[in-house]
Amino acid sequence: MSHLRPLHITTSLSGIKVNKVLIDGRAAISLLPERMLIKVGKHPDDLVPTNIAVTDFSGASTPAKGLVTLTVKVGSFERNTVFVVVPSKACYNALLG
Repeated sequence: MSHLRPLHITTSLSGIKVNKVLIDGRAAISLLPERMLIKVGKHPDDLVPTNIAVTDFSGASTPAKGLVTLTVKVGSFERNTVFVVVPSKACYNALLG
């Protein structure tokens, strides 16, 4: 039987506990909804400009707000990860690709 349900975990992003983090091993990038930026201790001024546009399942393309590097900690594993910050009303608080 294949795994059909999304995998959500609770993790630490730059020292802040965040729930509803979606794991998608097939995703090419990690995403952070813009509404989460302040919650993880960052400010829009911290974003690195980018020309990345994210395309959703319907084919609509949305320009990213910028890039931000956060320290992701899952259990005892910790590493810096670049997130593409997007304006999103997603049901997850971050997507780890």
